Amino acid sequence: MALLEAKGVDVFYEPNRGLKIWSVRDVDLTLDEGEFVGLVGESGCGKSTLGFALTRMLRPPAHLEGGVILFDGVDISTLEGEPLRRQRRNGFAIVLQSGMNALNPVRSIENHFADIFKAHARDGEDLSAGTLRARGAVLLTNVQLYPDVLDRFPHELSGGMRQRVAIARALVSGPRLLLMDEPFGALDAQTRHLMQTELQNIWRRTPKTVVFVAHDVQEAVYLAGRVAVMSARPGRIMSIVDTGFDKTQPDIFKARQFLDKVDEIWGLVRDEAIKAQRGRDP
Repeated sequence: MALLEAKGVDVFYEPNRGLKIWSVRDVDLTLDEGEFVGLVGESGCGKSTLGFALTRMLRPPAHLEGGVILFDGVDISTLEGEPLRRQRRNGFAIVLQSGMNALNPVRSIENHFADIFKAHARDGEDLSAGTLRARGAVLLTNVQLYPDVLDRFPHELSGGMRQRVAIARALVSGPRLLLMDEPFGALDAQTRHLMQTELQNIWRRTPKTVVFVAHDVQEAVYLAGRVAVMSARPGRIMSIVDTGFDKTQPDIFKARQFLDKVDEIWGLVRDEAIKAQRGRDP
């Protein structure tokens, strides 16, 4: 069943009054409930912009213009003010690159979790310190961190640990759709691989609809069931590649099926990058 349907979505930037620079044009995309979809394309093609547009999290100077975005049957492309804030609060969550997830350096991880628990609390819900700490410990366990991390501060955690905390925070509200914008891009290679595997495990335990914006084609093929390949700017969805083979097999990164998919998608991205470069050359 479709959770999100985008039809004819256009996004432009307006760095100066009266100057429109199109980032995304005429995008159609459907996301099924519980599906993990990757977005790839050459640098600057608008993949991050599209992710933010689909979740109505765009900020000026980017603007949504044209098209329809249906989220669970509701046209969120026309919502503004409190109705839009309510849809975003109850429906979406986001994880950004390491270091960009707004962890307050002077608050413990326990307090970070407590703030979000309180923000999403229902009337009459138990918000005692002991209950909130116990719930925070469960979140950490879900992302393979020990409960003692609750007493630590962001600067005391490694990049990978901070990203695990960011993922756990994003799941607090029970979002229907999780946007991940190159969340492992700033990590070292070893930590990045560990986080990719851990994200797969988290997704299997608590299935969510995920839009995963990736610069690395291999990462997208490993994580996503489908990979949408975007053209050079203004970005359009030019191809959607099914990668729904068994990702749990040993030595998956050496498997012929895996390598063939990486080559197929990389070829599409490379061709668009070459076209874009030719268009920029004098």
